[in-house]
Amino acid sequence: MKALAENGDVRAQIDLGFRFRMGRGVKRDSIESAKWYLMAARQGNAKAQTIISHYYAVSHGVDKNMKESEEWNRKAVDGNRKAAQKGVAEAQYELGEMYKYGYGVKSDPKEMMKWYRASAEQGYTKAQVALGTEYYGVERDSKESVKWFLKAAEQGDVFAQRMVSMSRRTQENKKNAWRVIAATNGDSPTAKYLTQNLSSDQIAKAKALAEEMIKKNPKLIKRKSN
Repeated sequence: MKALAENGDVRAQIDLGFRFRMGRGVKRDSIESAKWYLMAARQGNAKAQTIISHYYAVSHGVDKNMKESEEWNRKAVDGNRKAAQKGVAEAQYELGEMYKYGYGVKSDPKEMMKWYRASAEQGYTKAQVALGTEYYGVERDSKESVKWFLKAAEQGDVFAQRMVSMSRRTQENKKNAWRVIAATNGDSPTAKYLTQNLSSDQIAKAKALAEEMIKKNPKLIKRKSN
């Protein structure tokens, strides 16, 4: 991984930046994290540019420098917009995030939803969860909210699986199956619900249905990262 990053592989640089940021497989190190994200940012990666902009703003691994932060943010917006207009789902989602929080652009709910939807319709899970969450905020358990949570749940997103299990729009016999699936993926609230509210017979039935669902769609279970 490090050899690839040193040879200019952007994905490897971002991965190392993330690992040092979170302490995944290495000791957490903000300076190393900033180093690798900055390398990726200089190669034009909009995601890395967004992150390094934040690092400069809060002095994470680099000295605080608002001028640098603003410059990297501007580059990130430009890069995401160009990629989003070309149909890159991740960039569309990131642009939606920028419009949601006002990163480098004026906050604009309509633009936010436009880019979230463009990304979600391409199957990008984060955008599907974002859309579900936005619709949920307007009308709890709305048809549109559950629609997008379900799409994300079917791709293994744990939060979305929990939301589907709680929805009144979900078939009663599937609610506990979704809880079993979410719990299998490591969601502690649903695991707690199962042990505190269901009988052993109900859990057994839920597990049996969950197994059928997983057999039809293995993506329901997250793959463990190495």
